[in-house]
Amino acid sequence: MLFLFTINLNAQWTITPSSPVTNYIADNWKTDTDLNNNYTVMVYGTGDPKLHTTYMRIYNSSNNSITSDIDLNFNSVACVTRVKISSNNEIYVLGDAPTGNQLQLKKYNIIGNLISTVNIGTNTTNFNIALTDNNDVLVSYFTNEGNLTASEVRINSYNSNLSYKGTITIATGIINFHNPTGNIKAHFLDYNNGNFAVGYSRGFNSSLTSTIKKYQYNTSSINSSILQNTYNFIGGFKRTCLGVANLKQIALRDNGDIFYVNGINGVNRISGGVTTIIDSNTNSKVNIDNSNNLLLTWVESTSVKAKLFNHNNQFIHYYQEDGNINGSWSVAFNDCKFLIIGDKSNFATDYHTDRRPFYQFFNCSACTSGGNATASARFRYPNAVVQVPSLYGPLDVTELCLVDDLFVDGSASCNEDSYFVELAEFNPTTWTSVQVFHSNWVLPLTQAPNNINIVSFLPNGYHLRPGKIYRFRLAVGNPWNSVDIFFKVSCCERKIVIEEHIELELEKRQIDKNNEEMPKTIEKVYISPNPTKENLTIKIDKVNKLLSYSIFDNSGLMVKKGEFTSKLNEETINISDLRKGIYLISVETEKTSFTEKIIKE
Repeated sequence: MLFLFTINLNAQWTITPSSPVTNYIADNWKTDTDLNNNYTVMVYGTGDPKLHTTYMRIYNSSNNSITSDIDLNFNSVACVTRVKISSNNEIYVLGDAPTGNQLQLKKYNIIGNLISTVNIGTNTTNFNIALTDNNDVLVSYFTNEGNLTASEVRINSYNSNLSYKGTITIATGIINFHNPTGNIKAHFLDYNNGNFAVGYSRGFNSSLTSTIKKYQYNTSSINSSILQNTYNFIGGFKRTCLGVANLKQIALRDNGDIFYVNGINGVNRISGGVTTIIDSNTNSKVNIDNSNNLLLTWVESTSVKAKLFNHNNQFIHYYQEDGNINGSWSVAFNDCKFLIIGDKSNFATDYHTDRRPFYQFFNCSACTSGGNATASARFRYPNAVVQVPSLYGPLDVTELCLVDDLFVDGSASCNEDSYFVELAEFNPTTWTSVQVFHSNWVLPLTQAPNNINIVSFLPNGYHLRPGKIYRFRLAVGNPWNSVDIFFKVSCCERKIVIEEHIELELEKRQIDKNNEEMPKTIEKVYISPNPTKENLTIKIDKVNKLLSYSIFDNSGLMVKKGEFTSKLNEETINISDLRKGIYLISVETEKTSFTEKIIKE
């Protein structure tokens, strides 16, 4: 039998799986993003001659796009367009005009209408943007004013309506020791709790000194802002122009602590004049949310990785993007929710391969800062969930297709520094292990990932057998905390098909003991209305008896089941008691079974 099974992947508290921002195809993308409690805004540009501009999309709190691709009319060949969204839902974007070498600041409303535009200046490079507590807009930039070998770092201040409030010069005579015409100098800007910090380097070189300055912001005149501290360090910030979008290498906490990325020794923290190394990754980006949590993100192999620290700099959790972003990327972080946006590249091998920018949301609030280690485990690709009798009553057992990748997702575990796996054949009626295959901590000691392979813990020569029940135990520490999940295997297989939108559609086939596909039953099934708020009507187009149904949430847990009592080929189910969202309904008939996605409004 052939049918479709649709499921959302929720690893690492993913609100949405990794999804394309736009249908536009180009050979590379430069991205930036920001979010508040109500909306998310993303900007993405490309130097591909087919498009050669920068676009914007706006999303609501449910992570649904409320606009199409908005053309910002910015030159995407230049530095990455910057974007910020205020607490009152006003959007500010900063980028290069397509003509005249003109830096422009634009204001949009939440539905994507352009409100106003201000020209900042010409011969400006490597720019950044920040919003203040009173909704002023700070714009920092390099300007060489006709001098190719030296330039200044300046910050302009504007009110929320983009009326000019003044300029402060941060540094003068910044010499680029690399390539005077390449504008490889880098600087970064952040604001928090009445203070702003700006860091700048003269090119990425270990022999050069970089500088960070922190000011108390004067809302009346930025030029009267008070310089509080100056810090110098050997090394440099990574460049942000010439196709390299290394944004957010400096972040300011509301207590005045400064976090920055040194290209030599990694992520540093300046607190009370003392500098300490937080993490050794020199390719990280740093973000601070409104609860003072610290987020580090970096590219490793095929995806973006992330580390979350609490306000006391205690490590909380590790995250991993689905694998669609490993080129240029940017991060937005607010209220322990963060967004990663960027594109996928094999770097030098396929720089000109057509691709799209992707985004992925994460919700890190499930882990309590400073809490105990907590284990969480689920099967990545459940086929069905059945109940079997046990010593302590009905037991949920997940059916897995024998030839699938038998993965356990342990990434929703919290505050762990290591994980332990026990795999055993299990007798639920006596609640004892028949045979223990593996029972030990997994080395090297790391956090539980989303792809723990069950098969790797089996002894050589042993194969999982249909008809047997197995227990998978995941424990994390420290201190020890564990969870058990149970499964059996069956002779089925699925082809994973990645759709353009959010979901994965899994084509499943029944196969016999000789690994040959069983004959298919051609039968049409109708479910309506879909979406629905209350009732679902199920109808098959042949004379066939409907036997039973089971409804599963998007993690594979059964939330509702029942039997059909009539002998008709049409039945109605009331689902008004379910929460709104996406579910799977599995229906059994006398001749076949099928699974379909349903949406509860």
